[in-house]
Amino acid sequence: DVSQTFSETIRVLKPGGYAFITIPNPIAIHMLVEKITFPLRKKTALYHKTVSKKDLYQYAKIAGFSINQIFYHDFYFPLYSLIKFVTRKDIYWFKKAMRISLNIFDQVPIIKNFGSGIALIAQKPYED
Repeated sequence: DVSQTFSETIRVLKPGGYAFITIPNPIAIHMLVEKITFPLRKKTALYHKTVSKKDLYQYAKIAGFSINQIFYHDFYFPLYSLIKFVTRKDIYWFKKAMRISLNIFDQVPIIKNFGSGIALIAQKPYED
């Protein structure tokens, strides 16, 4: 349960403490491929609840966090994952080159929405 996760996170943080939370982006390229191919794959007990950027923000606010930053990240990851899937190996120099070049898209307003994940930096308020 996402709301319970946020409640527990704020409970265990000391006042003024920070939480860095990152989740898969439900509209990332690799997530869209996963949704399309889901009916063809073998069923597992793993369940993936999709949470949007807006939902993540709301869960954090309801739990009592003050939001420092929320953003999409790692545009390169879905493309690199596809290459790794096809080649069946991790090509570290290529991954680094893709990270440097494609993360430029993390700055482009429309395109950045398709980054691999959503990150949230939130702070537990200080007690009065």
